[in-house]
Amino acid sequence: MTPARRAVPALAAVLVAALLAGCGGGDAVDPAPAASVSDGASVADGSVEPTPAPSPVAGRIVLLDPGHNGGNATNTSAINKKVPDGRGGTKACNTTGTTTDEDDEYLALPEHAFNFVVAESVKGLLESKGVVVKMTREDDKGIGPCVDKRAEMAAEVNADAMISIHADGAAASGHGFHIAYSKPPLNAAQGPPSVSLATALRDSMSAEGLIISTYIGKQGLSARDDLAGLNLSKRPAALVECGNMKNHDDKVAMSNPQGRARFAEGIAAGILDWLTHNSAQSLRAVSSGKTKSTTSESASSSTKSTATTKSTTTAKSKSSSTTSTTKSTPKSTSSSSTSTTKSSTAN
Repeated sequence: MTPARRAVPALAAVLVAALLAGCGGGDAVDPAPAASVSDGASVADGSVEPTPAPSPVAGRIVLLDPGHNGGNATNTSAINKKVPDGRGGTKACNTTGTTTDEDDEYLALPEHAFNFVVAESVKGLLESKGVVVKMTREDDKGIGPCVDKRAEMAAEVNADAMISIHADGAAASGHGFHIAYSKPPLNAAQGPPSVSLATALRDSMSAEGLIISTYIGKQGLSARDDLAGLNLSKRPAALVECGNMKNHDDKVAMSNPQGRARFAEGIAAGILDWLTHNSAQSLRAVSSGKTKSTTSESASSSTKSTATTKSTTTAKSKSSSTTSTTKSTPKSTSSSSTSTTKSSTAN
């Protein structure tokens, strides 16, 4: 063995001895006690991390309504049952929803599955801020519930707001999201509070870089009198049509996790912003009919120019970045029975 090779084991022995001494050898030294104060968290170096301020929306209640359900297509007799539409007529209990078209890149994605996945993501984002979230359905395997029951649930859970999450099935040329609200309003909650909720959702989704609808509504807002879930709600309510499942660009965004995350983030941000600017007390008063909101509909529905500018300049590049080269969504046995004209018959 050369002198150099004899030196290696000797050096290793020295290093091991040093490590052992550092770990357990020698006299133990107690670490300095951490600082402790009542209004912050102490750390090892004695500094204090301030206690975070409580979330301004902690404890607020939101009802999320993922449109349709996975079992609707195989239970047509149940979902075709007539229920009140809120304006003196009736309509079907529920519908199957629409679907994306399958191609060489993407499998068909049923709307009910998309709605539920996005709603679950929104739920997580809201709960991380302390919001209490209720759901009109807990999975994507059941039937219904009927649209009138979904509307009733908002009052039953004492929700500050109800947000329905959908995707549209319009002509393939139509692109982008829009937010529907009930008009003419049938109670105080459906007036300015619902319009401001719809506006907050529109602005936050636009700020997320999502394209405002090119085919329906005005500046991303769509006043509707035919959506029973909105007509029957006694709490502020809005329905988000995340995009058009028949449009290629919208389908790409809906068919991959990155795109779905952007929808969820935009919706959650709008809800949080709206809750922050609308106290629970004022909403309870409006819902009970004891007071009238002073917010004008025209002011609520004005477009924020900065959000609109970002929508038109950044969404295309963001949308294209979510394109996948593999099939990322499972086939659904119910996709063959879905509707392509849901925009006028959603609920």
